[in-house]
Amino acid sequence: MITVVIPTFNRSKLLIRAIQSVLDQTYQDRCILVMDNNSSDDTSLVVNKFIANGEKIKYRRNQTNLGGLRNFFIGINAVETDFYCLLSDDDFLLPRFMEKIMIGFKDPDVMFSCAKTITADLPRDCIYFRNQDWNTGFYFPSNNIICKTFNSHFTSTGVVFRKEVRNLLGPFD
Repeated sequence: MITVVIPTFNRSKLLIRAIQSVLDQTYQDRCILVMDNNSSDDTSLVVNKFIANGEKIKYRRNQTNLGGLRNFFIGINAVETDFYCLLSDDDFLLPRFMEKIMIGFKDPDVMFSCAKTITADLPRDCIYFRNQDWNTGFYFPSNNIICKTFNSHFTSTGVVFRKEVRNLLGPFD
């Protein structure tokens, strides 16, 4: 099972799209953890409507706004399933994302799997296709791979981690 951690703050309209994109996945073995950073809008109503419809969603609301990064870390630390990913409230997943990305985890040595992503820069009216120079396959750690990662890094929305990574290294820095 994959837990999709969705940190959010005062963006209930965008949160609806993010949640719906998870629910529309062809891969059904998933749940959602919404980490509300003390929103003052109708975020709780939006999430509770999905929950009332029987969706596998856990909702946690911070007593105060802890800042975006701490909200991410609390969400990552709350993951109980073997796999997890982060989905910003203003992002969404294409319907076959989880189905395709989980193929890489057939090998027990794979600790995370990354997907190519499309990034839209709305103020500049630009679309970027990220990670086009990465081929499908298993990459062993090396200096070349580290350098390639700095030049063509993955966005957090396009990565699924084994919980074991978090347990060994802690949340990402």
